[in-house]
Amino acid sequence: MKRQSGYTLIEVMMALTVLAIGAAGIFALQSVAIRGNSDAQDITAATNVARWWIELIKTDAVQWNFPGPTPANDQNDTQYLAGQNPPTGNWVTLAQPAPAVGILPMTRDGRFAANGDFCAHARFQTPTPAAVGVPQAPGIEVTVRVWWFKGGFHNAAVYPNCGAGQEALMTPNLIRFHWVYLTTLVTPHDQS
Repeated sequence: MKRQSGYTLIEVMMALTVLAIGAAGIFALQSVAIRGNSDAQDITAATNVARWWIELIKTDAVQWNFPGPTPANDQNDTQYLAGQNPPTGNWVTLAQPAPAVGILPMTRDGRFAANGDFCAHARFQTPTPAAVGVPQAPGIEVTVRVWWFKGGFHNAAVYPNCGAGQEALMTPNLIRFHWVYLTTLVTPHDQS
């Protein structure tokens, strides 16, 4: 019997197996890339939301002691620093700027909406001295924390109103949220 040219069934099956393994790897790589892109977009949006809050608080701080001879430690001229004398160091949920009332999450494009993904907390505290013997910087250290739910745990009913009043309970639940932190120093308006 003369041997015919061509491929055997075993060779064809081996080629199909290698092709299937390669295709499965490509599909897995594609899903990881898509998830990574989604996470990167969320982090970028959350960072922009945090920057927006930092700039809003810094702008608000311009009203600290302006325009008048109020005591240097009186932040009541401001919306966000009022009541932070002395700073407590506790997390508080940031409400919408006046004249709006209430606490709503923000969307990716920076609008306040009930279906928004990003909520913000702030912590106001006394600045830490740079070193022993160095005078403490005047002002308030502000840390803004923007958070959003991780993948499968998207249950806004557990933390309504962006977790207002539940800030301390949220901190140990880090596995359920993504977080972005930004810190700045705000100082009283210069009276000179």
